[in-house]
Amino acid sequence: MVHIFRLLLICFFLFSGSAATCRADPQNLSEEDEKELDQLLLALDKHTAIATKTKMNADYIPGMVTVLYGTDLEARGKRNIMEALTLVPGLDLNLGSDGTPSLVSRGIGSPYISATSMILLNGTPLNTTLFGFATGVCNMPIEQIERIEIIRGPGAALYGEFAYSGVINIITREEENRLFANMGENKSYSGGAMTHFSDNARDFHISLNSSFSDTEGPAHFGGPDAYGNYGNSNEMRESANGFLTLKYKDFTLLANYVEEGAGDFYAIQPVAADHIAQEHIYKNIEARQRLRLSADLDFQLKTGWQEYTYELDKRRLSPPETLVPLSGYTYPDGVLASIASTEEKFFACLESSWQGLAHHNILAGLSYNHIELADVGQKTNIDMVSHAPIPWQETSSANLFVDKESRRDVVSVILQDVYNLTPLLTLTMGIRGDHYSDVGDSFSPRLSAVWHPHEHHIFKAQAARAFRPPTFMELYGSEMVLQGNPEIKPETIDTYEVGYIYRKPGRTAKLTLFYSRLNDLIITEANGVLGHYTNSNGAKQMGFEVELEQEILANLRFDGNLSYADTKDMDSGAEVVGAIPWQANAALIYHPAPWAALACQYRFVDRRQRAADDPRDNLKGYDKVDLTLSYFPTRLEGLTWRVGVQNIFNQDIRTPSSLPLHYPVTPLSYPDDFETQDRTWWTHCSYQF
Repeated sequence: MVHIFRLLLICFFLFSGSAATCRADPQNLSEEDEKELDQLLLALDKHTAIATKTKMNADYIPGMVTVLYGTDLEARGKRNIMEALTLVPGLDLNLGSDGTPSLVSRGIGSPYISATSMILLNGTPLNTTLFGFATGVCNMPIEQIERIEIIRGPGAALYGEFAYSGVINIITREEENRLFANMGENKSYSGGAMTHFSDNARDFHISLNSSFSDTEGPAHFGGPDAYGNYGNSNEMRESANGFLTLKYKDFTLLANYVEEGAGDFYAIQPVAADHIAQEHIYKNIEARQRLRLSADLDFQLKTGWQEYTYELDKRRLSPPETLVPLSGYTYPDGVLASIASTEEKFFACLESSWQGLAHHNILAGLSYNHIELADVGQKTNIDMVSHAPIPWQETSSANLFVDKESRRDVVSVILQDVYNLTPLLTLTMGIRGDHYSDVGDSFSPRLSAVWHPHEHHIFKAQAARAFRPPTFMELYGSEMVLQGNPEIKPETIDTYEVGYIYRKPGRTAKLTLFYSRLNDLIITEANGVLGHYTNSNGAKQMGFEVELEQEILANLRFDGNLSYADTKDMDSGAEVVGAIPWQANAALIYHPAPWAALACQYRFVDRRQRAADDPRDNLKGYDKVDLTLSYFPTRLEGLTWRVGVQNIFNQDIRTPSSLPLHYPVTPLSYPDDFETQDRTWWTHCSYQF
């Protein structure tokens, strides 16, 4: 399929040079064509607040921001958040052996342990302090999404922890009355409803947005696991989501509920082949009050509560009647474990925006977060000290998988000045300081410039630092496999990037060059019978991202992106494990008539780098093509029907399995990696009223 990739890249740049002769004459457009063109031009005026917390046109904010719109994602056949994020230049998602997704950003993902991007839901951070990630939103149906805003690069100067290699803000729909349902292969079903009510005279708005999804997933035959066994994967997933928004004048109340369950995926002989083995539940309620003291000064107060619950139901860690090499024991039922935890967060934030000084927009903020583990439970059939077999029972509090007394207080201060030095040049200067009760202080500065010398040309430059504190598991974990390390330090990243945007009606091109130095990356290493977390010497990454949007005809649009990342592990001098050098996306979206649309989406992912002591060849790359047909019945206004096929050529798509900590003493599991995406069909129906 590499020849397809090369052909599309040729088209990518050919369209850029030939569009002037391909575009239709606006004077000859039909009424429908003019409507399409108006919608395209309207996109130029879209605004976002993700990069500065002040609403600005996305082209003029510091750094490069990608905005994915829900309506467009539906037309492309993207069914959930996880699929949508692969459209962003330089981003990819890997699935671990337990089905947990991890983000690869600008070539770097695994083997680094925790999440390196902040995930926001309607502006509220979801990353947990226990694990660092926010996986529950990944399976959320795309029909619930208004847009997804993504910062590519550090965002800690505004957002603090976990805004390390990027920031992803998921914004749900609030102003629609809609029903939707989906069906697909592997007994996949999803559906939802959203409704709203507004009283403009009283400045009142309320909306409710809810969904569910359920799939048995494909049953991929794989193996051998670490004990030589083969079997089918358990890739079940289910989710339930609900979002309530209430606005009255300058007051806003948000309530979010996100629940996701998943099977064992590529576990060691699952206890039950078809069951939900793990659950993530996020609950959040937040109140926001804006105080407008004058035309130049306003404040916003935010306060709220968040709860994250994680449950792992009877995970099998070794097969029955099998000798476990590192313990020296044989367990009649195999080694079994169930764990559960509840993390609570209380937070308050006060931010002010002042424009009283000419050409300046000054943002200041003070926030406080208190995080603690409210509950921790564990059951096993192994003695956590001697590793001898015991009856299935509750584990004593001294031997839980994480210290149940884990807690953290964080006090943060931010200061930012957006300074319009001239009508064509804007400087953004910011710094954030964070004091942690358990890991000390961190400072995250940022300096950026945006120069707009001509109506079609924009130049950007930015230097920024970000950090990621160790999670509770990395500090205080006490698993049967990995031990926490209270001495590890936070990770930091220093990034320098320059960007260029060319925009005119019907055509947009973007170029980003970046260089990053990652310090004190948290990794795992063998430590006797167990393993533990430690800091490495870090890594380097550099590369570029190219983006193009081209209106070929009034009813035919092309867009795509190409990214390259060169990575270096500072310990080994080799490429970072799991690095992806090249990635590309390309799409053609065609509207042959007002009642129909056809989208063809192509994706290329280059080979994935193995560890230096891994005897296998690098995991080969893949090409993937998706097709989506949309139908809008003219006599049934508001009704939409779609049908699509993903991976239409049924390419072999896998995510990498990694070496065990004690390799080669512990055998390599799943040497042929994890098969993930077969050819699948799906259909969608929605009604907007």
